[in-house]
Amino acid sequence: MDPDALVCEGSACAEDLGPSVEELLETVGDAGYFYWLVNLIWSYVVLPSRWIFIIGCLWYFVGRYCTRLFSRQQAFPSGSYGENVIPGWLERTHQKSVVWAVQRLKESLKYDTKMIDIGFGSGSSFVTSLRLMEESFSAESGKDSDLKATYSIVGIERSVEMIEYCRTKFSSEIDSKRIVLRQGDALNLEFDENSFDVIIVFNVIQLIKDKQKAIEGWLKCLKSGGTLGILFQESEEYIRDPFVQAGILQGFMHLPHKNYIVELLQKEFNMIDVQAIKRETKDDDEDINMGDVLIMAKMPKKHKHITLSYE
Repeated sequence: MDPDALVCEGSACAEDLGPSVEELLETVGDAGYFYWLVNLIWSYVVLPSRWIFIIGCLWYFVGRYCTRLFSRQQAFPSGSYGENVIPGWLERTHQKSVVWAVQRLKESLKYDTKMIDIGFGSGSSFVTSLRLMEESFSAESGKDSDLKATYSIVGIERSVEMIEYCRTKFSSEIDSKRIVLRQGDALNLEFDENSFDVIIVFNVIQLIKDKQKAIEGWLKCLKSGGTLGILFQESEEYIRDPFVQAGILQGFMHLPHKNYIVELLQKEFNMIDVQAIKRETKDDDEDINMGDVLIMAKMPKKHKHITLSYE
């Protein structure tokens, strides 16, 4: 074969290569072009988007379920999750705020103080409270050698998992009767009137809808001259927290307002020395502070609890 025969001009080669794309589109007509366009969109747009949509939906519903689960668990720990996860989480997030609040109550924690911690959770208040009571005894025993330390803490908690956790953690204090743990409800305290010198309710009041009824029940157990301490969070950051939002949507979180609690204690229950203290932290501090507020109030001495009845 003549090699020159293999060489062709541009026009000849174009004829040998077959019809162009434009010619093919003209051949198939408008219907074929529409089918080709639909197939292109389906293959490169719809199918990938469908999977992205499905994955996005799964991510949303799984995330929503986990957020709601954790929100409820941190409020009402139960099961293996409440036993193994929540105690550590509570200690990491609430430890510093609880220690700060207990230190503000130092003047009320003496060698003979009877204190009750309502909703003690992981027991973050116990160590600091016992230490301050022991320091008071050490200071006073130097003046009176016959003085005896009679301080004790009663812990009330509805979660069995939290009670078992604290029984293991504070076994020596429980054996020595410095700490007594009981399962109970913050709205139904089974104690006689005037039983305690100090009542603390840390990170619990946001779970109570009828706050006036709850406080009334707590104050019945408080001695004349005793101290009440209520700790909670109040800030925009706290309100926007996804776990808090999940709790509100599920109906078990009812956020308090410090002005309402202060007014309630002053006007409805005639408490004295009522003050709301906000915990301050530095901007570069890694401490978790979601707007911690401690409300402190004292029961007037020789105050009598009056229960009104209507016939």
